Amino acid sequence: MRKAMLLLAILGLAGSLFLMSLSAVAQTKTSGTLDCGKYDLSHEIKIPGQEGFGYVIGQFKCTWPKSYTVEGLQSTQNVGVEFDEIIGASGRMTVTAFTQYSNGDRAYHRSTGTFDNKTMLGSGTWIYTHGTGKLSGIKGSGTFSCKMNNGGGSACEVKGDYTLPTAKK
Repeated sequence: MRKAMLLLAILGLAGSLFLMSLSAVAQTKTSGTLDCGKYDLSHEIKIPGQEGFGYVIGQFKCTWPKSYTVEGLQSTQNVGVEFDEIIGASGRMTVTAFTQYSNGDRAYHRSTGTFDNKTMLGSGTWIYTHGTGKLSGIKGSGTFSCKMNNGGGSACEVKGDYTLPTAKK
């Protein structure tokens, strides 16, 4: 009985390692750079009696000087909405956005992170929520780091990985 249980445990471990290696192979790493302009539309709500504290929500558009290539498709633009909680000279951000690709397909993503208005730096993580067309079923995540511009906007480095479902036969 012990030998059978040990054999099952070893086979289970070997199977798990095999499946983990397959999923690691299926992930594709990619990176790109993003240039975002000032908010096209924004609203700020300050907290009365607390200087430097408040909330900002804004819509922005970005270009990809270095494409974030997915499945051979070149990223062409990024459009999103950012919600910031300002806490003195720093804060937290939540962004919901999409990246459009050369064939018109879109990959939607959600980001969270922090920023520092003194150093003009921000960083965080992101995750795909869904995609359209060839990018339907996309999964993946990554990181971003941004340098904010004095007049608004930012320049960002984006890194991550993705997987797409296998085509049905």
